[in-house]
Amino acid sequence: MINWQEIEPKWQRVWKDYEVAKADVDKSKKKFYMVFAYPYPTGFLHTGHMRGYSYADAICRFKRLTGYNVLLPIGIHATGNGAISASQKIISGNEAYINYLKENGVPDKAIEKLKDPEEYVRYFAQLYLKDFRRFGILLDERTFVTTIDEIYSKFITWQFHKLNEKGLLVQKEYFATFCDNCGPVSVDPGEADVSKGGTAEKNEYTLLKFKTLYKGNDAYIIAATMRPETVFGQTNLWIDPNVEYAVMRVWLEDEKNEI
Repeated sequence: MINWQEIEPKWQRVWKDYEVAKADVDKSKKKFYMVFAYPYPTGFLHTGHMRGYSYADAICRFKRLTGYNVLLPIGIHATGNGAISASQKIISGNEAYINYLKENGVPDKAIEKLKDPEEYVRYFAQLYLKDFRRFGILLDERTFVTTIDEIYSKFITWQFHKLNEKGLLVQKEYFATFCDNCGPVSVDPGEADVSKGGTAEKNEYTLLKFKTLYKGNDAYIIAATMRPETVFGQTNLWIDPNVEYAVMRVWLEDEKNEI
């Protein structure tokens, strides 16, 4: 019978001793770079992370075997709401989440520090790094970074300056989901509060204007749709007789229109 708990660490030590994952400059070899989405620090890594990185690892191993100088970096996507939301759960005394941390080996002293989102990121970054080693994925650990590190922030600043120089940045209004109590709301289901079985979504509607008369004046009925292209096949507009509709006055292009 194969004892995987002996075999895995054995070969991981061999890979580490031979520095298989390191990607130093070698102009005699063709270069291959691959990056997989950095995980959010919202809790512990799981088999879903291992599955995703295993795809990247398999491709990179093949490239190494065929003579490429391969770089597979590693990092933590710490920006956004993830760590802040997790820290808020601790501050608010969320019993289920605190027990989740304790059951996975986080001591009480550490939990107290995790009330600070940055401390939360630093703590889980080290845990993630240990777990990736256990996964056996050949990552160049010298590249390890969190997206709140100063060096990474400088990189993003440089990136935006370059985009601005090329005229690719546009400043305008942007509508986003927002909660009065919790602030910005994630629209990525992967960042939703899965502990409650929920997902986060944002539905975008297009408003269509249908010209009509109201008290003898030109006016518009506004209809919302998620499929505006279907208006070309529209045959009628339904009005609900049991709903009270509001009349609004708005100004469009300096012309007063009643809606």
